[in-house]
Amino acid sequence: MAPRSLVCVCDMVVLHLVSVLRVCTEHRHTMMFRASYYCKEVESYCAVLKFLLLSLQQVISTAEKLPNGSLFPPLDDDYSKYQSLLRGIEALDSSCFYGRPLGFHFSPSVGRIFRFIGVVLATFSLSWEKGHGPIGSLINSGRFILSPEQRASRIVRVTREADIEFCKGFWNLSELGNVSPHLSTVLFSYSLKRHLI
Repeated sequence: MAPRSLVCVCDMVVLHLVSVLRVCTEHRHTMMFRASYYCKEVESYCAVLKFLLLSLQQVISTAEKLPNGSLFPPLDDDYSKYQSLLRGIEALDSSCFYGRPLGFHFSPSVGRIFRFIGVVLATFSLSWEKGHGPIGSLINSGRFILSPEQRASRIVRVTREADIEFCKGFWNLSELGNVSPHLSTVLFSYSLKRHLI
């Protein structure tokens, strides 16, 4: 099952690459065509494809050790032989998923929500780390909006190193009095768009 799921995600990445390349060929002679933007798009999706291919190799080699059709090792088995798989996948650079291709396997409207949450997470983590207040957060948010690569590296760092107090603080953001009207506006417009479509 796991290799098939990875193959489906690989198919989606290839479809996105084909889509970006098609846009490049159709619009390359227009005045507003930005080659650097599309190069970064292609590079980011190729990085995702590379990650998936490397992880697929590791999953297939581990699947050969498992009983037929099982995703999990037997309960009474020695788990030390599966540690190499976990270490190998952890060693891969997962920041490629949090940059430009963030949420690529969902519809574009959901991808925008993921990007918004990613910017908020990266900004909040930087403010948490440096002890900045709301003004510092507002200033730093522009950096993570304009640079998906910086946002991705910050998200990966936070997901690996964050403590429980940071997690509580981040997930309680929606309960702050001055934030909830803005979130309700975003969520209301999203639900309105869903009903219109």
